[in-house]
Amino acid sequence: MDELPDECKSIRTTLYNCKRGMLDMRKRFRVVVNFQFLNTTSFGYWRGISGMSAAFHLSRRFPQASIVLLERSAHEGGWIRSRRVEVKDNDGNKATMLLEAGPRTLRPNSKAVLELINVLNLQSSLITTHKSSPAAKDRFLHIPGRPGLTRLPASPLSILKAPYTSSIIAPAIIAETFRRSNRPIGVDDESLSEFLARRFGPKVERIFGSAVVHGIYAADSRLISTRAAFPSLYEAEERGRGSVVRGLLTSKKAEDTANEFDLGETQSLLRDAAVFSFTDGMETLPRALRNALDTVQNVTLRSNSDVTALRLRNESNDIEVTLSTGEKINVSHVVSAVPLPKLKSLTSSVSQLPHLNANPISSVAVVNIVFPPTKRAIHPPGFGYLIPRPEKGYKQTNLGILGTVFDSCSLGAQDSGSLGFTKLTVMLGGPYALNSAHVKMENILSQLQHHLSPINHLRKGARLPWPVYYEALQHDQCIPLPTVGHLNRINELRAELKNGPWKGRLEVIGASVDGVSLGDCILSGKNVGASCIYFKCYDKPDLPNPQPSRRDMRYAVLVTGPAGAGKSTFCRSFMTHLQSSRRTGHLVNLDPAADPESFEYEPSIDIRDLISLDDVMSELGYGPNGGLIYCFEYLLENMDWLEEEIGEYDNDYLIFDCPGQIELYTHYNVFPTLVANLNRLGVRTCATYLIESQFMEDKYKFFSGVMSAMSSMVNLELPWINIMTKMDLVSGKADDPAAGRNGIRKRRNIARYLDPDPLLLASAPGQPESANPRFHSLNQAIVQLIEDHPLVSFLPLDLTSTESLETIVSHVDYVMQYGEDEEPKEPQDMDEGDFADME
Repeated sequence: MDELPDECKSIRTTLYNCKRGMLDMRKRFRVVVNFQFLNTTSFGYWRGISGMSAAFHLSRRFPQASIVLLERSAHEGGWIRSRRVEVKDNDGNKATMLLEAGPRTLRPNSKAVLELINVLNLQSSLITTHKSSPAAKDRFLHIPGRPGLTRLPASPLSILKAPYTSSIIAPAIIAETFRRSNRPIGVDDESLSEFLARRFGPKVERIFGSAVVHGIYAADSRLISTRAAFPSLYEAEERGRGSVVRGLLTSKKAEDTANEFDLGETQSLLRDAAVFSFTDGMETLPRALRNALDTVQNVTLRSNSDVTALRLRNESNDIEVTLSTGEKINVSHVVSAVPLPKLKSLTSSVSQLPHLNANPISSVAVVNIVFPPTKRAIHPPGFGYLIPRPEKGYKQTNLGILGTVFDSCSLGAQDSGSLGFTKLTVMLGGPYALNSAHVKMENILSQLQHHLSPINHLRKGARLPWPVYYEALQHDQCIPLPTVGHLNRINELRAELKNGPWKGRLEVIGASVDGVSLGDCILSGKNVGASCIYFKCYDKPDLPNPQPSRRDMRYAVLVTGPAGAGKSTFCRSFMTHLQSSRRTGHLVNLDPAADPESFEYEPSIDIRDLISLDDVMSELGYGPNGGLIYCFEYLLENMDWLEEEIGEYDNDYLIFDCPGQIELYTHYNVFPTLVANLNRLGVRTCATYLIESQFMEDKYKFFSGVMSAMSSMVNLELPWINIMTKMDLVSGKADDPAAGRNGIRKRRNIARYLDPDPLLLASAPGQPESANPRFHSLNQAIVQLIEDHPLVSFLPLDLTSTESLETIVSHVDYVMQYGEDEEPKEPQDMDEGDFADME
């Protein structure tokens, strides 16, 4: 090398770099690919937190993924907004009050929220409202037509303290317990209004059902789906054989989800809390998420990025994301957290997705009010009150107000300064048609006076004081409403996204799809990708730092290819070579039909310990092909078994001996899902694809083998090495009597297929064209495809030559960068002289 002229050295270096670029297939294919998250903060309810949750959990689960989070505004968290204001009264009293524009408290029943609190280390910021406090026990209604507030019973023992509401509830509950099942035949969903009226009577529905819907959805209960919004009621009716009360009294089988969430001590900290928040308000959560994502190398956050269109790029199967600035971003997957009507305008150029405009979206106004200190309380101790639907309807009695929250009672710990200031929040809009008069403070005070004066301990004729601070915030189109049939429509939408033109590369999450509560939105983000074959993952709790370290890096080689290609023989030789090189390898048998006597090395991990093809065929009556598919589906459902079996193999090779059923690599999603799980476990993986030299009899069989190798490579998206096996059976003698069909191939006939020029092969002299001229154009198109995407070449494997096996092992080491913190191991170059003995 040192004696070569400089020009030759330059050419040799250039050639080597070119080979290196082609060999490092991680630049072209990755186990986990690019994700795009769309958050459009002016269109959805907490949609910001859904996208942030998805990006956070995916970045932990797939540390090699490239994730871009697009946010239309500069504010993270959507409708979640917390701010502090300075207030002062006429007597000089000052205080700092924390005000919420969106959700203000959470119940400790969402494990997805508790997990974020634990992982983001927010325990010290928690403030809680104890279950025994008035803010937890005392809730009220203001019933139109009745003065003041009406107390709701908090438990069966408190019925005597709330005689009016109890006089309605108690008889309805007793009657419902003994009422026969009356669900209409064939009806699988109905509005909450229809459900409650059918089981408890119309008065219970109007007074209690409509008030609950006002507080959660700011909507008319006659629109809201029972199955989607209140599934526990629907399930209780089924469990109680027609009676909701009997169903609620019947114990429900508890679901063990503890292992699905990393809760730490958070759940025990909130054991006695009725509701909770944070010292600096609910925006603490999205801020902490933002700070965590800022430190993750594989996540890019882009604010003020408005998406205007999504388009499929047919030539690459990528999705082109167009921004309002004209910039175009190409990604492999898009996770959309925008409201469904907005998604309709983004995807209209690709396909007409179903049901995107099926659900209306509610608008609300939030008015934060701070009253100065008074000698008597502004409101009774409690959480707040809701207002049911007026008996004459929303249009005839346009009250505007849906309810009021007594923030000082449950969240007083957030405030500082002089005592005695009272903060509360009034919610308006929803089914009421708001106008500017509704949010004028004099009109709001007039209604609050009517609601509170009979019970607020003010002297008769006293008026509420003028606030020291108030602010009205309008949230247009902020709460998606799950109307009747919502669950069926979402299932149809997701089926179309999976099976239609998008092919699973576009997924919808967020309030428009999975529920409007903060817990629903965070869980929706955590579960993103669960139904997508490209990154399906059966995962256990993620570690705070999922990036595998050098000492716990593991390596896996998937040995794939058609039956009879010599996969098991190659695995045996690979193991022998590792042992002779004083390296540690472990054989993993993934063939549930393998003969136990065929292994020279006992498998360290054997799928037959989990399930075998013989058992499936005998017990389930499946054939060999269907049984093999069933075995792998069973493996994917029990990935915890494989995770436990892999254990703590550090810096070891795991050699996976795979079945010879080619459909597993080219058609089904079992191996892509397996690869995604190996990646999640920190196992760096590559694949080898074996084709026997005896198969390469002519150019047509060569092109067939190349197409199958390309199909497998594209499906698995892995660093990839193609190997031509059984080269020791290739004869170097032109007159070898064993040469010919089904005999020993001549090396002269095989050499040209190792690193071929497809166009030259297609037009090779001396070989006849297709007997049917109609197939000539098809053949030329296939050849051109292979030429345009030169991804397939073959390394020869001669098991009688130690050098041949070492060459392949060096390529495997290289594509996975085995021991990457050491000097990288360069694969042995195959110069022209290496083929001299094949001439």
